[in-house]
Amino acid sequence: MPQQILPLIPRGVTQINGLVSVWRDDENWTYFYSAHPIYSHRKSDRRMFRLVTSQLIDSEACRQVDIRKAFGVSKSSIIRSLNKLRISGPEAFFVQRR
Repeated sequence: MPQQILPLIPRGVTQINGLVSVWRDDENWTYFYSAHPIYSHRKSDRRMFRLVTSQLIDSEACRQVDIRKAFGVSKSSIIRSLNKLRISGPEAFFVQRR
């Protein structure tokens, strides 16, 4: 019988869905899968935000609508970031633009 994951969510987090949540402090955002931290980045780092949310969607940890509701970003922005990840990989988020 598979082990059940307990809903251990730290205080003060924003729940993205039943398993994924994000904790925001003055300088950093930390993403949790259940009670385990999986990603962290500075709150001003938009590239890492787009990468992390795209990876969460691509790995099926959450859906596009979950990200839209939790962060208030547009559907087109999510789709652009997800396509960038799927076509060019994570390094595409850090390439200097002309």
